[in-house]
Amino acid sequence: MKLKSKWNNSKTKQSIKYFLQNTWYLLKTNWKMVLPFLVVYSIFNILVSKFAIDFSVWLALKLAGMDYVGPDNLKQFFMAPTTILLVILFLLGVCFLNIVEIAGIMHVYSVSNVGKTTTLKGIISTGLTAGMRSFSPKNWLIIPFIIVLLPLTGFFSLSFSSFRAVIPGFITDVIVSNSLYLRLYMALYFVMLLIEITYIFVLNFYLLSDDSFTSAGRKSRRLIKDHYIFTVIALILTIMIFSTITTSFAASVSSLALKLLSFSSVSLSAADARTLSNWIIIVNIFVGSIFAPALNIAALTSLFYQYIEEKDMLSSLSKKAFNDKYLKPYQVALFTLALLGLVISNIAIGYDYITAPQPKVNANLEIVAHRGDATNAPDNSMPAFELALLESAEWIELDVQQTKDGVVIVSHDDEISRVSGQHLYIHDLTYEEATSLDVGSYFSSDFSDVRFSTLDEVLKLCKDKVKVMVEIKHNDYLVNMEEQVLQIINDNGMHDQCLIISTHTPTLMRIKELDPTMITCYTMFVAYGDVGSIPYVDYYTIEERNINSKLVTDIHRRGGKVYAWTINSEDSLQYLIDCSVDGILTDNPAVMYKYEKELAHDTGLARWLRIYINDLKDF
Repeated sequence: MKLKSKWNNSKTKQSIKYFLQNTWYLLKTNWKMVLPFLVVYSIFNILVSKFAIDFSVWLALKLAGMDYVGPDNLKQFFMAPTTILLVILFLLGVCFLNIVEIAGIMHVYSVSNVGKTTTLKGIISTGLTAGMRSFSPKNWLIIPFIIVLLPLTGFFSLSFSSFRAVIPGFITDVIVSNSLYLRLYMALYFVMLLIEITYIFVLNFYLLSDDSFTSAGRKSRRLIKDHYIFTVIALILTIMIFSTITTSFAASVSSLALKLLSFSSVSLSAADARTLSNWIIIVNIFVGSIFAPALNIAALTSLFYQYIEEKDMLSSLSKKAFNDKYLKPYQVALFTLALLGLVISNIAIGYDYITAPQPKVNANLEIVAHRGDATNAPDNSMPAFELALLESAEWIELDVQQTKDGVVIVSHDDEISRVSGQHLYIHDLTYEEATSLDVGSYFSSDFSDVRFSTLDEVLKLCKDKVKVMVEIKHNDYLVNMEEQVLQIINDNGMHDQCLIISTHTPTLMRIKELDPTMITCYTMFVAYGDVGSIPYVDYYTIEERNINSKLVTDIHRRGGKVYAWTINSEDSLQYLIDCSVDGILTDNPAVMYKYEKELAHDTGLARWLRIYINDLKDF
């Protein structure tokens, strides 16, 4: 047994050595072809994706007869047949762009593996041919594989587009805050990861043979059999190498920048230093996004041929896959039209942006304590509000629910297991039952005496000290909630120090019916289109990823204000300052005050570049 174990260890070491040597050979031999292609294609991909999203949303709104998309009409928007059709077309386009990139690079490495060379025409032709094959019904399974599985696992990036796919922050917050959702998410992620590794060679077979995607999947399962653990080790090793290279690159660039500055008489302010740091991060992300597909596809190709020769499956590949190709007339036409359309559309977009009046940067950004100081005390609690007062927040934001006996209390959730540890609903509890619960120990034992507060109690604390944003959390159990909230505000003499927020537009409409002078604020986790045109909305609180300079300018033009949520990092804050938002909701007011004073508030080219680069980061 010991001899066998030593033999196996020796064989594994030899296999890893062969894998690393062959991967390095593919990179070394082809980097002059691969890296320039990836750089140019990635820029092309960014511009195409940005234009496609903007145009698709605009067209979908027009066809659905809607002015904007928000929380209330999101379902209506996505259920419209024209929207469904446009989403399908958009996903097909994304899939096509990814396949062209992956197929082109796999072609280079596969041809190199058999001792041949290819040309740029061969890369483009191979990519376009593979992309067109994906529109066949027998290959439609490649779409969820490319645009769902690979980006969401984030395990082994094969294309620029899938490199930085992220789940929106508000969804992540919901998942993390609920233990059941978190367990389900982890289980789903693990299942997706197993599927990805099992079918890790499906693209190799699909792109290097005449098989359908389903048939390629069966061959991938057969190929990885008996190699599962070694494949995982090899892929993790590749990821570690990639991380080491990109981290070293970032450190080198940072060191070089500091060296150059040390030789000059230029002294950087805190804002300039952060701007330089952000630029280095952006460069690192872009370089990493380029290098990841180059390295990962080389590693995958190396493993593929290592296994395929061992299992004598080389004959299953098409000989045409190893020949240099010429662009067919339809491919030339397709490529030319895409380039022309891209150039024209981006010139038009750039002209509109540059000639549009640029808003002044807000010199008096308002800091809103989101649920109080929720970093240092339980959210929506008296201690959190008291800390926010000490930190001189301009606003406190809080959420209200209604008990069974009609008392308005301050709580973000109706289902309160997150804060109480018990599966209970506020609408099922009387005020006495609700306030008997410990809702602070979940945060820290220091807050074991914390109980739910009423809206009236919090307003009495805040009067003449801080303004208050009251968010009415809509559910089907509320009774005259709008009337009650207005009454409590007026009884405390705080009409001019409060505004009422909701994601539920009928709630805001009812507030305006009861009191047209009360300021209403629409909370939006999605915001597209002519958002500023909603007649019963004065202000907006918008999830940060939905905010852009044009949206803020349009709302300001109509006399509204824009607040961004939930901002806890200086990078996000800089972008929002550049977009001229009126304020931010944050869990940590003291830290955001500090950042806000240190960040850049300039206008002109520097600001325009920061906005443009930030917009491109999502692509």
